Amino acid sequence: MHYFYSKLISESNIALSKEEAHHAFRVLRLQVGDKVGVFNGEGKIYHCSINEISKSNCTLLIEDVIVNDRERSKLTILIAPTKSNDRFEWFLEKATEIGVGVIIPLITEHSERKKIRSDRFEKILVSAMKQSMNSYLPVLKPLTNFINIIDQFDSYDRFISHCVDSEKKDLFDEIKIDNETVILIGPEGDFSGKEIQMANDRGWQGVSLGKQRFRTETAGIIAVHIHSLKVKP
Repeated sequence: MHYFYSKLISESNIALSKEEAHHAFRVLRLQVGDKVGVFNGEGKIYHCSINEISKSNCTLLIEDVIVNDRERSKLTILIAPTKSNDRFEWFLEKATEIGVGVIIPLITEHSERKKIRSDRFEKILVSAMKQSMNSYLPVLKPLTNFINIIDQFDSYDRFISHCVDSEKKDLFDEIKIDNETVILIGPEGDFSGKEIQMANDRGWQGVSLGKQRFRTETAGIIAVHIHSLKVKP
């Protein structure tokens, strides 16, 4: 079965976007009566039949709804985009497959990339959600400066992963299953000493992801995976 993503959902019908309709009609050559699945990005998968289809329009009849018995991930990742777009896009894809609630691209003092293509990133997230059958689409926030976000998330369990030699506890041991969690992941050059001190002064806890030193995108995936292992039975 082919799967699509849509937010245009009523009680009995779903409309696909022009882009998704074009893919269904021109690429997949689907026809009226064919069965498809639709993600709403909020934990539901709709099983549908095609009611009308053209290169720019596709409407579906809802036949069944499957509701994910898990809630959306309570993990927010703040991560500096890598110099190579491919590496950061790999992070977005894998983080979506594993399960993350919110992704916030971050500008730091040592950031290698300070501009992003949010539209392309959104497409990668949607594709990864459909491929993995996760059913939850991560929320992608705008590119944000470290100094503008460090005072937020007071009600969250807040962690910062950095490479400075200091006493740090293992992230796995610190994650609490029922709590909203936010983790800071820095660029290849790590957070600056000033940024680490600023985070510590505001109550962010330094944590270790392991004994090795990881690339930014690898550290991000490890953090998401550790959280997933802790919260999922």
